Amino acid sequence: MKASTPTDTTLANYDPARDAFPGLWIQKGGIGVGESNPTKYQLWRAPAAGFTLNGAVSNTIWTAMQNFDVASAGQVVAYLVECNPDGSGSVAIDSVTVTRPDWDVGNTGTWIQDTFDFGIVNYTLGPGKSVGFKIMVGAASAGDMWFAYDTASYPALGQLTILAPGISVTPTSGLTTTEGGGTATFTVVLDSQPSANVTIGLSSNDLTEGTVSPASLTFTPGNWNTAQTVTVTGVNDFVADGNVAYAIVTAPATSTDGSYNGMNAPDVAVTNTDNDTAGITVLPTSGLTTTEGGGTATFTVVLTSQPTANVTVGLSSNDLTEGTVAPASVTFTSGNWNVAQTATVTGVNDFVADGDVAYTIVTAPATSTDAGYNGMNAADVGVTNTDNDTAGITVSPTSGLTTTEGGGTATFSVVLTSQPTANVTIGLSSNDLTEGTVAPASVTFTSGNWNVAQTVTVTGVDDFGVDGSVAYTVVT
Repeated sequence: MKASTPTDTTLANYDPARDAFPGLWIQKGGIGVGESNPTKYQLWRAPAAGFTLNGAVSNTIWTAMQNFDVASAGQVVAYLVECNPDGSGSVAIDSVTVTRPDWDVGNTGTWIQDTFDFGIVNYTLGPGKSVGFKIMVGAASAGDMWFAYDTASYPALGQLTILAPGISVTPTSGLTTTEGGGTATFTVVLDSQPSANVTIGLSSNDLTEGTVSPASLTFTPGNWNTAQTVTVTGVNDFVADGNVAYAIVTAPATSTDGSYNGMNAPDVAVTNTDNDTAGITVLPTSGLTTTEGGGTATFTVVLTSQPTANVTVGLSSNDLTEGTVAPASVTFTSGNWNVAQTATVTGVNDFVADGDVAYTIVTAPATSTDAGYNGMNAADVGVTNTDNDTAGITVSPTSGLTTTEGGGTATFSVVLTSQPTANVTIGLSSNDLTEGTVAPASVTFTSGNWNVAQTVTVTGVDDFGVDGSVAYTVVT
């Protein structure tokens, strides 16, 4: 701001021949000689009463030694004061001293510009008070000085940089954490110096996605302009829920400084990157072997992420003549999703010599109200059932039978060793019809009677000759 311009321009011992413009004569250690009007030694521009200074303050003036022909040094003191609107009743808030060098130019005195930098000032004006600048010559100076107030060539300037109370959070969006514990940071700083400590609470609006540290920040009148760093850490929730947005909430500030108390800084938007994928793991999915004698094999089923609802997977065999599976289904909850469940496959005996047969345990599409799992189809399981059957024909006995020429008979049986897939007929005949005959002439086995022995009768024949006992064969 520009300071007010004094109205009284009658100056003692002023030499208009010099290059000094109209100004005020300031006696060392005091105010102007014989002056009582405060406008002769004070400059002010009054903000509204009760205003709070909370920023940089500086004052610039032009001064010269009173006697321009004398080489002498001096000090100029500027006071920042609280005063009445007319400049009276001033009380110093702060002061700055500038030391002037010796004049050594002789007959050409020159004005010198001085800037008084008060730095950051935090001060609340009292009721009905204004702020001003008071200029004096230090008592230790070599002589008196002129103070110029000409607004055209030698302006006296007072600068007030008022910092509005505020809380800056940077950044307020775009932060990313990871479920693996990855972190992100942001900073918080006050925009102006408070008159008392300012505390800001910090919290996460979703602790299943991320946490924040520290839980609060405190700024003092001494560290208010030093940014404080806040760390956000991602949390692993085991659910395949995709990348989830959450927020770090800044609570309303608490302070006895009325400008800051209750001020609510911006919240910070964060995204937690998911590291889970919905899936159903079946192990193993091949290489299992059962036997027709009831031998078993096992496999396991487990989910890869925590579901939001129960997940049921049906299990069945695609060939119940070769093998069965138990249980018929497995169900996973949000509590046991990561505990593998075992399924048992049992071989079935089919009595057919069909060799080792491959079959499959089929996993049905999962059913769940969790959309990530509903309809998911896990891998099926390949199994081989080892055969315990051999195709064969058993004849018993195959020797030792005796018939007589008087029509005596003997019998033997025929049976299959495994169930055929079609009828099996075996022809029967005697290799010497002069000694014996066989009945029936053939036996037939089906898939229904294959394991029921059929009896064959051999009958001796009288040849009326004396030939002794004669061996012969029933040919199958």
